[in-house]
Amino acid sequence: VPMQFPVDPLRFGHVLASSLELAEGTSDGTACESCPTGYAGTGGVCGACDPGTEPDSSQIACQACSTGRAGSNGTCTDCGGGTEPNEDLTACQPCAAGWAGASGVCSQCAAGSEPSFDSQTCVDCATGYAGTGGMCEVCAPGNEPDMTRASCQTCGVGFAGSDGTCEACDDGEQANDVTEPTACVACPTGSAGVGGTCAECSVGSAPNANLTVCDLCTIGRYSSSGEQCEACADSVDGNGVSYGRFTDDLVTCVACPDGTRPSATHSSCEACPVGTAGQRGTCDPCVNVVEDGATIGKHTPDRIVCEACADGKEPNQLHTGCTACTDGHAGRDGVCDRCTSGQQPSDSSMECLMCNDPNEFDQVNHGWASATGLSCVQCAMGRAPDASNSECDICPPGRYSSDGVTCSFCPPGEEPNTVEFSVGATHCVQCINGTHRHNEDHPELGVMSSCETCSAGQQPNADADGCDACPAGRFSTDGSMCIRCDAGSEPNAEQTECQVCVGTYSADGSACLACPAGSQPTVGYEASGCTTCASQGPNLFSVDGSECVECSAGSEVDDSRSSCTLCAYGLHSTDGSTCESCPAGSHPHDPAGGQLPPVDGGADGCDSCVLIGEATISSDGLQCVACPNAQEPNDDRVACVDCADVSAAHYRGPTSGGRCERCGAGTEPTANRASCAPCAAVSAGSAGPWS
Repeated sequence: VPMQFPVDPLRFGHVLASSLELAEGTSDGTACESCPTGYAGTGGVCGACDPGTEPDSSQIACQACSTGRAGSNGTCTDCGGGTEPNEDLTACQPCAAGWAGASGVCSQCAAGSEPSFDSQTCVDCATGYAGTGGMCEVCAPGNEPDMTRASCQTCGVGFAGSDGTCEACDDGEQANDVTEPTACVACPTGSAGVGGTCAECSVGSAPNANLTVCDLCTIGRYSSSGEQCEACADSVDGNGVSYGRFTDDLVTCVACPDGTRPSATHSSCEACPVGTAGQRGTCDPCVNVVEDGATIGKHTPDRIVCEACADGKEPNQLHTGCTACTDGHAGRDGVCDRCTSGQQPSDSSMECLMCNDPNEFDQVNHGWASATGLSCVQCAMGRAPDASNSECDICPPGRYSSDGVTCSFCPPGEEPNTVEFSVGATHCVQCINGTHRHNEDHPELGVMSSCETCSAGQQPNADADGCDACPAGRFSTDGSMCIRCDAGSEPNAEQTECQVCVGTYSADGSACLACPAGSQPTVGYEASGCTTCASQGPNLFSVDGSECVECSAGSEVDDSRSSCTLCAYGLHSTDGSTCESCPAGSHPHDPAGGQLPPVDGGADGCDSCVLIGEATISSDGLQCVACPNAQEPNDDRVACVDCADVSAAHYRGPTSGGRCERCGAGTEPTANRASCAPCAAVSAGSAGPWS
C-alpha cells in the first residue's frame, strides 16, 4: 500500500533533517532530483521507508518487502536458501524445524521426509527413521519404517533388527521375539527351518547341522523327542547290568530279546553267535570260568544260558554241547585235564589215579609207571619206577632189581651181575680182589657201580671196605696210599697232588706257612725256611712275613722289623733305617718343600741354616732361628756373636742382612748396635769412632 506523507504548507520544500529531503530540489533549490535509495515521497518531499518496507517502483510510496525478501533500512534483499523473512520482514531467519525452502520461502516437509542439512530441500527420512511434520526419528528395536516412512512398523515374520532396520534371518534362524524381534537367533533345540522361520522336528528325526531341515535319523540312531538323533548303543545300568539295544522305528531304543544281540548297525537283532549266550541283548562267549579257585567247563545248548558239563565230560570245541573226556584225560565240573606221567584215568574219567596208589595197584610184587598218563604198566626185572612213576628206569650201574619194584645196592663184598649202562642188573655176584662201599651206608661217597679202588686224595680204610680221606699234610694221586710232600711244597686242597709254596715256606712238606713278621722266605718259590729282614738290609721290614721291603726316607724300622713309622718332629732319616737329630747349624728338611721342619715329622734329610736365612743358626739341630739385632751367626751357624766383638764400629739392624756392618764416616753404632747415629759433638770420625 503506497505510503502518504502530509505536506506542511509552511514548510513546503523542507523536511526534518532526520527524515526528509528536498524532493527533486537541488542543494540550492533550483531543480528537482529522484528520492535517494530507501526513500519515497510526493509533493517534493522524500521520506525514509520503515524497516520491512522499500520504495515502490515510482518511489512515490513505501511498500512491504515482497515474498522471500526482508530489510531494515528501506531496502529489501532476497533471503538465502534455508531461510525466510521474519514476522516483521526486517531480517532473514532459518526455516523452522521440519521446514525447508529456497529463495526465501520455507515449506513444511511432507510425511516421511525432513529438511536437508542446509534446510533448502526436503529429503526422505534416513534408513531406520520415520516421521511426520518434517521430523524423522529412529524406529525402536524390532521395528522399521513403513513404505511411506511416515511411521514405524514391527519387523515382518523372519526379519529382525535393533537399529531401525529389519534384516532377513538366515536359514536355520528365527527372530528372538514375536512382538519385539530385535535379533536373529538359531532355531531352538529340536527345530529347523528356512526363510527365518523354524518348526519343531517330529520324533524319529532331528535338525541337520545347519538347522535348516529335519533329517530322518540314520540307521541305528533314534530320536524320541525330535531334538537329536542318538546312537542306539549298548548300555550298562547302575547295577552294572549290560543291555544290547536296537532301534527299528528310529524312535525308541530297546534291549534285544534273550539269546540275540544287536546287528552291526543296531537296527535289528540277530542270534548270538555259536558258542555264545546271553540275555538282554548281550552275547558273551560261553567259556570255562574259575569259581572259588576251581575251573568250570561250560556249554550253551540254547544260546541263552551257559551251564557246566557233567563230571567226566567237557565242552566241545564250539561250547554248544558236552563230550566224554578223551583218552588219558579225566575231570569234574566240565573240565578234563590230561593225566600226568605217573597217572591214568579212572573208569569213570572223573579223576586220575596215581600209579603208586596201593589201593589201586599191587605195589608189593610189581612196580608201576605211566609215561603219557594213559595207563599204568608193570616194570620188568632190571628196572624200577622212577620217583614220579613216569618211567620204568633201567637200574644204574651198581644196582639191581629182581622184581621190578626198586633198584637196590648189592650187599658188601658183592656187585651186580652186570655193570653196563642201558642194561639193568637182575641179581648180585661176589666181589673179587677189591672193595665195595654200600652207598646206603655212605651216601656222601656217591654212587658206586662195582668193586673199585679209592679215589685220588683217599686211601683204603683198615677194613678195606671203604675209603678214608688222606690225613692232613699228605696226598694220594691214585687212591692207593697217602704220602707227605717234599719240603717247600704242600698237598693241594683235594690232597691229590703237591703244590709248591709261593711267598710262604714249608719245612716238612705238610703245609705252606707264612714267615713271622720281620722276616721273609729264604727264596720266593719253594722255600723251606725263613730269614730275618735285618739280615737283608738296615732299612728292610715285613708286616706279614711275605717279603721284606724298604722303609722310605723320613721313616725308620722298629726293632722287630715288622713295621715302618715316620720320624718324630726334630728327627730325620735319609734311608729309612734310623731316625736321628740333625747336626748343629742345620734343621730337618721338609719333603713337601717348606722351609720349616715338618710339624708331623717325616723329615728325609737336613737343611743348612745358610739355606734357611741369612742370619739363622741352630745350636741343637732342631730348627734354624734368626740372630737378634746387634748379633750375627758364627761361621758354622751354631751360635750368634755380638757385633761389638767384630769391632767397635760394627752394628746389625733389621735391614743389615746376615752380617754386622761398619757405620759410615761421621757416625757410630747406637747403644743397642741396631743402627748408626751421628758422632757426638766431642768426637769425630771418618769410618766409625775409630778409623
